[in-house]
Amino acid sequence: DDYNTEQVIALLKEQTALTNATLLIVTHDNRLKSIIEKQIEL
Repeated sequence: DDYNTEQVIALLKEQTALTNATLLIVTHDNRLKSIIEKQIEL
């Protein structure tokens, strides 16, 4: 659901920032378009 999607992405982004890592997500879920800043569409 939308709430859990946002919570998981927030957690992943938080951990990415804390560890100075890159987060790569491959998905067909269009809900992420409004959450993820940088996107590459193929």
